[in-house]
Amino acid sequence: MPERTVASWTAMITGYCHNGLAEEGITTFIQMLENECPIEFTLAAALQIVGENCNPRFICILHGYITKGGFLKDSFLQNSLIGAYAKSGVLSEAVKLLERFRSRDVSWTSIISGSVLHGSMHEALLVFFRMQEDGVAPNEVTIMSILRACSFIGRRRILQWVHGLVSKLGWHQHELVLNSIAETYLTNGYFSEGIQLFFLDFVSMARDGILPGRRLPLSYSVVVIPII
Repeated sequence: MPERTVASWTAMITGYCHNGLAEEGITTFIQMLENECPIEFTLAAALQIVGENCNPRFICILHGYITKGGFLKDSFLQNSLIGAYAKSGVLSEAVKLLERFRSRDVSWTSIISGSVLHGSMHEALLVFFRMQEDGVAPNEVTIMSILRACSFIGRRRILQWVHGLVSKLGWHQHELVLNSIAETYLTNGYFSEGIQLFFLDFVSMARDGILPGRRLPLSYSVVVIPII
């Protein structure tokens, strides 16, 4: 077999990462360290593998390697490292790193989605509030994660605040987001808000000439049918 280069090692590790082969990816990365020095893309792929595999110990090892190698100045690796910690549930370390770095746009979402993934719903909301204080606009992943947290916590005022923010940012016209907000209202027993959103969605779909029944969330039928 021809001698492997940094590029070929990186391609192999990235391939394992994309195919969900965590053990093979980690083994290949360790083999690479015996022969070559990884580049930023290699380290990012390794972080994704250990993050999705929930391996905090190996993340700490990679963190140390990245720091000693002087790679921590790279914003792409900063976000990858924060994302790995968040996915593994080591939220305190993820937040600590977030405070150190300037490039926060992706990192906020990584921590919020990681918090929700590990059932830390209140922590997800706290990070979301800090994200707003930092002036960072949420993306679709952020919003969907926060709505899951709101659904779990079940506080009307918090959900109304998130709903207002979503409308202010223009996400209320996004079908998936709109349905998720309505589902969250209805799931927690806030029928007036949920049904109001249902009719707004119904009118919007009718205006566009779309058959409404094809897109109704399950909660709509659960609530609306008994009323009829």
